[in-house]
Order: sequence, then C-alpha cells, then structure tokens
Amino acid sequence: IEQSSEKRGPPGRTPPGGSDPPKKNAGKSGSSRRGSARRISKRGNDPHDSDPDSDSDKKDDESSDDSDSSFFEESVPNAMTSKTSQAGTTVFTYKPYVNASALEDFNKKASLSTRIRWLEMFRRMAVQGGWSDKMRIYEMKLKLPSSARDWRYNLDEDVRHSWKRFLKAFKEKYCKAKTSDSERYYSMTQKKTEAPLEFFYRLNRVADKAGINFRKSSKERERHAKVFMKKLLDSSLRSTLQGQRLHSLEDLEFVLKQYEEMHQDDDYETPPPR
Repeated sequence: IEQSSEKRGPPGRTPPGGSDPPKKNAGKSGSSRRGSARRISKRGNDPHDSDPDSDSDKKDDESSDDSDSSFFEESVPNAMTSKTSQAGTTVFTYKPYVNASALEDFNKKASLSTRIRWLEMFRRMAVQGGWSDKMRIYEMKLKLPSSARDWRYNLDEDVRHSWKRFLKAFKEKYCKAKTSDSERYYSMTQKKTEAPLEFFYRLNRVADKAGINFRKSSKERERHAKVFMKKLLDSSLRSTLQGQRLHSLEDLEFVLKQYEEMHQDDDYETPPPR
C-alpha cells in the first residue's frame, strides 16, 4: 500500500495556491458601498430633495385668483444701475429696495381723509422704490382687505392689469366723497380744535373744488367771506370781522393771522358760541 506523501495543513487554513489571493481593494470597495448608502440615505431625508409638488396646496392657497403674482418677478426693480461716461468711467448707483410692509394695510372703513392719506403714502413709497406699474398693482393688492380684493376681481381685466386705470377706479371707489363738493362747502363747520385761520384755508380749498369763483369775482368773494364768518364758532371774532370793511381776502387773512398770533401761546380751544 502506497502512502501519500502530500501534507495537508491544519483544518481551517487555505492551502497555498488553493484559491485566489484576496483583492487589495476589497476593503475599500466595501467601505465605498457603505458610504454611498449613507449618502443616499441622507439625500432621501433632505427636505430640499423632496417632491417639489409637496407644498403645492399651500402655494395654491397663497396664489391670486387672477394670477397677478405670475408677473411679479419681472416687476422687481433693479437694485443697481450703471452709467458709463465718455471717458470710459462707469458709475454705479445703488437704490435701496422699498418694501410695502412699512405701510399698514388699507382700511376701507377709515375716514375719507385717512384713506386719501394712505393712498398718497403708497404712491410716494412706490416712487421712492422705483416700482414698475405691475409691481404697484401687486403690492397694493397685498394691502387690500378681502372685500376690496373681491371688488377688484370683478373689474375688467384691462382695468385690473393697468395701474393707471386701476388707480382711477380705486379713487372713485374709496377716495371720493359721497356728497358733492358744493354740498360739502355749504355744510362745512369749524372744528372745535381748529383755529379760524386753518378753517379759512380749508373752506377756500373746498370752494375751489366746488367751482366757486371767489378769487376773481367780487360778488363771489363777498358771498364767500359771509359764509366763512357765519360758520365761525367765536362770536366775538365774527362781530369784529363783520364790523370791518374788508376789501379783499388778503385783508381777511391778515386779520385772522393777527388773531392767531394773539392766541399762539395758548392751547387753542375755540370758545363755545354765544
């Protein structure tokens, strides 16, 4: 019986040349796969890589019924402008962006003077910010209450999307007195905290709007002076004015200025009518 001279290694060991040697990059490959898996997992948890339509409901709620926000991006004014001189020098001018959040929302239930003042402040802000017409429409829409937005939505499309036409419609709706200028003129009264000279200026302004030609017509001027004196709360001042011969409105204004100087150190409170 022939005995084999081949030696066998201890169990559990691989005999020399019995298999391919382990690859040098095997460990790196395994760690690379694990790192790749971790990166994929991180990307899966990143909210920025989520479905872009996940917030669509929220965006739809915030969007305008008439899609005015679709052209907002092209309405934003440039924050920087440049101008090149003939010598080749470029001058850059930076304009600060004016945000309408500094202005309170429009209140349609406020007094007429408050509503007019709000509109004037909005227009001044638009000029300072260099807003385009589209941006003015967009920013004003954000400042309107829901009822005013409903009113705007029912306007013709060419009115809604034209700043000039929309501004005219807005003035007619919210910034115009319900009574005529003529009715306001004859129904005006002096306020208790209003100085006679202040009331005189206010009455003149309304008279101009009412078409009363008191500046050129002597008859209209005399009638206008009588209306003013009749509305004065201070009966002593009224008697003083009625006892003087006033040849012009400048004479009347001069007397009122003298009266104001006499009371400038006092907290003005018009005495009650006698």
